[in-house]
Amino acid sequence: MIETAAGIRLDRKAQQFRRAALAHGIDEALFQAIAIALGYKLNKVPFLLLAQRAKLRSLREQEEAADAILFGLAGFLENRHQNDTVAKTREYWGSLWQHWWRFRSQFAHLKVPPDLWRFGMARPANHPHRRLGALARIASGWKGFRLLTPEFGAVSRWFEELSHPFWDHHYTLDSTTTTRPVRLIGEPRINEILANVIYPALLSADRSHWAAYKKLRAQLGNKRLAIVGGRLFGDPVRARDHARFLYQQQGLLQIFEDFCLADTTDCARCRFPRMVAELAK
Repeated sequence: MIETAAGIRLDRKAQQFRRAALAHGIDEALFQAIAIALGYKLNKVPFLLLAQRAKLRSLREQEEAADAILFGLAGFLENRHQNDTVAKTREYWGSLWQHWWRFRSQFAHLKVPPDLWRFGMARPANHPHRRLGALARIASGWKGFRLLTPEFGAVSRWFEELSHPFWDHHYTLDSTTTTRPVRLIGEPRINEILANVIYPALLSADRSHWAAYKKLRAQLGNKRLAIVGGRLFGDPVRARDHARFLYQQQGLLQIFEDFCLADTTDCARCRFPRMVAELAK
């Protein structure tokens, strides 16, 4: 049942991708989906707006200015406090402003409203500044990304090898330099991109990738997985046994959305146990 739920979830994501591709083209649809994945749960909307307003084609045409356009549209270059405390990162900051100054009038009316951004409840490595730096790097290297073979290992390695001279050593625009380099996109986020972007895009054209997808190991859990795991299996140990792979997590999340969110009786009148019993006959 978990595998069936995972298939349903991915079918829906594939349909969403097809609609986006029809409206914007395959490349823009992929870029927007990756932007949403980088936005994580707190900043999905502003990252989508940035991808739609900056446009992948424009970022590729202005490759040297890609960082500046994204940071300028995000409103991160107009923070007076940041501008006063950025002495240690003056070179990168100056480069951003040098490029943004040329595009400021063109993009000023498209800036993301500041109240959409959420900076709390995230690890430093997941700060929106770093995520935006990663998105700019992805746009710059888009040609190499699109030339990859449709194989999860190749895609995963491409994201793992992404690097940026500034963001490999900083968490925010005004943070101090880290003692060790920090990977631009970590393994848990790469897996999320595979689950929510790459596989649905492949599935929309070819269903032969399901076997490879089922082999992807799960990384971090979340509150929703903990809730549905506790409700279905009774204890955390049993729940973990059924959430070791990425497809299992996706299936459990679909069950959570279809049943747990729809039930306000705290399981008392949930339809899911009856469905399991009927299937087991």
